[in-house]
Amino acid sequence: IRVCDVGFLHWLYFQWRLSAANAQYALCPVYPSVIAVPARIDDEHLMHASTFRSKHRLPVLSWRHPVNGATITRSSQPMVRSRLM
Repeated sequence: IRVCDVGFLHWLYFQWRLSAANAQYALCPVYPSVIAVPARIDDEHLMHASTFRSKHRLPVLSWRHPVNGATITRSSQPMVRSRLM
C-alpha cells in the first residue's frame, strides 16, 4: 500500500458503523438486532427514515468487499403515499 492509499483506506473503513437501533426488533422485525449503516447517519435519523420504506426496511450494508470496499446494500422500495388534492 502506498502512503497516499492509507488515508483512502481509513476513510473507506470508517464510512460504516454498527447500530443497535434494532436491538428489540422494533425498527424492522425482519432485520438482525445489529445493522451496519452509514457512519454519518445517527440512530434518530434511521428511525425517521425507516418510516418511508415498506416494512421499515431501510438501506443497510449486506456485504463489503475486503479489498476495494465495494458494497451491497439492501432495502425495500420507498412507500408510495397518495397525495391529497
